[in-house]
Amino acid sequence: MADYGLKVTKAGKDITSSTPEDYIFNSKYGSVKIVKKDSGTLVVGASTDATKTIDHDQDFAPMTLVYTELSPGSGRWYFGLAIPPSTSADYITTVSTATYVSNANIYLTLTNRTDVQKTVSYYYFALGDTAEY
Repeated sequence: MADYGLKVTKAGKDITSSTPEDYIFNSKYGSVKIVKKDSGTLVVGASTDATKTIDHDQDFAPMTLVYTELSPGSGRWYFGLAIPPSTSADYITTVSTATYVSNANIYLTLTNRTDVQKTVSYYYFALGDTAEY
């Protein structure tokens, strides 16, 4: 089998090494890839929770990166469980015990801590690698 592809070795390691640990990156070995990405909105009533169930189309629970824009069009995106300052008009949070990934779905739960209904934009990346090596 030919030995070609993209390789980056650690300092002091030879590019011809056959030890995976000698590489920062080697395209011969599996790496995390984006297996699905999508976006949407979730309406969260005043002083309540709302859950969005997202089918990620994988047969495993992928690593997931979720971003939320608490005021659509504001350009202020929050990553994961980031919570804006309580003085912000956007005061809405993710609920860490209720936001999770299963082998079938991503369950995104948001808690609105304001007294007005909010529409929240979200964007997610599901990451994984099903290659066997």
